[in-house]
Amino acid sequence: MIRKAPIILLVLLLTLVSCATPTETVSPTITTETIIDAPVTTEPSSELEAEPTLPPTEEPQPEPPTEFESTFEVGPCPFNVPSDAYVECGHVVVPEDHSQPDGASIRLAVVVINDLSEDHQPDPVILLTGGPGEKAVENGVLLGYLFQHVHPNRDLIIFDQRGVGLSEPALECPDWVQAQYEILDEADPFVSGEITFDALLACRDDLLDEGYNLSAYNTTQSAHDVNAIRTALGYEELNVFGGSYGSFLAQEVVRQHQDVVRSLVINSVWPLEVNFLVNAPLVTTNAVLDMLAACEADPDCSQAYPNLEDVFSEVVETLNDEPEMISVTHAVSGEQYDVLLTGDRVFSTLVGLLYQTQLIPMLPQAIYNVSNQDYALIGQLLGVHLSLYEALSRGMEFSVLCAEDVIGVDVSDQLDAIAQLPDEYQGDDDEELIRKFGIFAICEEWPVELADPSFKEPLVSDIPALLLEGEFDPVTPTEFAEIAAKNLSNSYLFEFPGVGHNITAATDCSRQMIGAFIDDPSQAPSATCVDDLSTGFNLLYEDPAGLYTVPLQPGWTLDESASYPVMTSPDGGIAASLVVVEADNFTDASDAAWEIIDPDFDSQLTVSERPCRTCAADDADAFALLTYETGDESEFILAAAWLHDGKAYVIIYETDPATLETDGALIDMMIIGFSIAALDEPASEE
Repeated sequence: MIRKAPIILLVLLLTLVSCATPTETVSPTITTETIIDAPVTTEPSSELEAEPTLPPTEEPQPEPPTEFESTFEVGPCPFNVPSDAYVECGHVVVPEDHSQPDGASIRLAVVVINDLSEDHQPDPVILLTGGPGEKAVENGVLLGYLFQHVHPNRDLIIFDQRGVGLSEPALECPDWVQAQYEILDEADPFVSGEITFDALLACRDDLLDEGYNLSAYNTTQSAHDVNAIRTALGYEELNVFGGSYGSFLAQEVVRQHQDVVRSLVINSVWPLEVNFLVNAPLVTTNAVLDMLAACEADPDCSQAYPNLEDVFSEVVETLNDEPEMISVTHAVSGEQYDVLLTGDRVFSTLVGLLYQTQLIPMLPQAIYNVSNQDYALIGQLLGVHLSLYEALSRGMEFSVLCAEDVIGVDVSDQLDAIAQLPDEYQGDDDEELIRKFGIFAICEEWPVELADPSFKEPLVSDIPALLLEGEFDPVTPTEFAEIAAKNLSNSYLFEFPGVGHNITAATDCSRQMIGAFIDDPSQAPSATCVDDLSTGFNLLYEDPAGLYTVPLQPGWTLDESASYPVMTSPDGGIAASLVVVEADNFTDASDAAWEIIDPDFDSQLTVSERPCRTCAADDADAFALLTYETGDESEFILAAAWLHDGKAYVIIYETDPATLETDGALIDMMIIGFSIAALDEPASEE
């Protein structure tokens, strides 16, 4: 029996996905947002017991030295700055070790998106990204656009944390990234573990040869960096906004410098007192099971995908016994990889995809497809997953984890956590494998000083705080936020059904709530924008002629009264018309499609032919996005078109610019899930 070892790999892969925004967009359109959320507050679970409420912390501990004067060195931006934006880029110089201000210094890459509104407020929002090790500055424009509702009348500060991205130095581990690709088709878990382990040790040696003090790359030092950025840029107070590991860092910022923090916003909350990696096996399994249970509780989903949990368990067991080798295309580079698809890899892939809310509605379909030996969709989703390997600076990641997350725990605690899992999800993790190549073995070899045990004490504060959680968060569940909230006496907590790990990248509603809270942190923000939102899953629409299938997304309506189907989004903001015409080029395909939908339609056509690596129909002869200039700024019309074997498969979307900004991911998901029947048919034998 050939098995992969899911827990040792899963624990290391949990941070492979970006906690805010991927370093490169992998979807075929121009945005990756979606909206599926609604707030609920619950009591802490018995599995993760909260500490009792403690008295507020009166003084930050410890107080950093003040001899070093941080400066902002202005430089060119590493991206094209929009003509209507005022953006400053550069580096803030800080000590490598804030307790030794006369020692070595490092440079933090910083972007300031300046607010020019008439109602400008002096206290900026500073964004703390996740990981540890997530890169942010190279995506400065995208993040500024994404979070425009968070800072409508304030400056936004984006920076790469120490050891990350464009900061100097960046603790990169390219050999480790390459190792992840090398083990994709490896059947022996000991070989996979050894390759990964050796790659990390090689990275360690390279970083030490460069003279870096890895013990200086930790959360407390980063918290002092935040204050140094504040002083270098000349601000009096900050609104601190962090997600995932960024929420962890944000809590330490408040603990060290609460006198300069006006408000605290944390989503996908990781409490300071929680050991992330030891909790990961149970938390990730519960998230997957919750997603499966939500489908079974939904009448439409359970009818389309009956007994989903049983089917999934069977998939895991079957593919662990007899893995399938499949070809997966990297969603960004286009490189193809042979991937050994085991049940454990399906499980870990689902965990990774729960980070990306826009993909959650198609997971039941992916599971059922695999159960029917159809690996096309899971292959596409794996391609998205692979594209996130380079999202983090791994040297920084392991420096933080090995200094802070192994305090008070050891490998026996990890083994005990695995033993609590249902048998079918424990995989084939050999104790020797975990002890030899797991995170605790890595940390024994990683040259950082263990943080003082007091680091794991909870943050106690009365600073106004907003906490947001996603129902299907696979790594930082709502229980974590409840633990943190117990000692934040002036806090508000909301849970968003149907949402995964990265709430603020997934939902415009959450961003509006954050903006309202920062504007007035003395009260809870209005949550009326979530009243009509709920958990939902895709259904599969099959063309009556049997030519294609396409996902019908949650809440969308289907109108088949014309000679072609029309799908409309829940609020009516997007209408998608689907037609199949005879054509061998995109101009003729567009003309023929409009002749069916609206013969009087007239506009200037732009054809953008490109690979559609994340599409189920990526083997079509050609794919293109078609955009139409109608002269009406209140409307936006585009089409996705595939050419194959003399036919053109066209989806025409009619929407408006504002809806495209907030709901563009709904278009992406339809394109990703569109499947051409002729491509799924087995080739005829000669």
